[in-house]
Amino acid sequence: MISFGLNSLKVIQCWDEAAKLRAAFIMGLDFLYLIVYSTTLSLACIGAIQAFEILQSSWRYTRVYIALSQYLAGLFDILKIPIVYYL
Repeated sequence: MISFGLNSLKVIQCWDEAAKLRAAFIMGLDFLYLIVYSTTLSLACIGAIQAFEILQSSWRYTRVYIALSQYLAGLFDILKIPIVYYL
């Protein structure tokens, strides 16, 4: 994967226009999926915290941060930086 990332410009130059168009379409779908799954996880976090809000009222203030962290995870997915390596 790393060698493909480093040599991607050489690989893309070998593609014809139809292959480049298909790759652009797939990348567009990938970004759409990224937006959909980060929004879905964000709404699921908000819903879960609202469901348990009766039990622990201190979580009420953190639900926004937990929900927004899903978009941060999506940003790391775009950048392809695995956060596990830095922990």
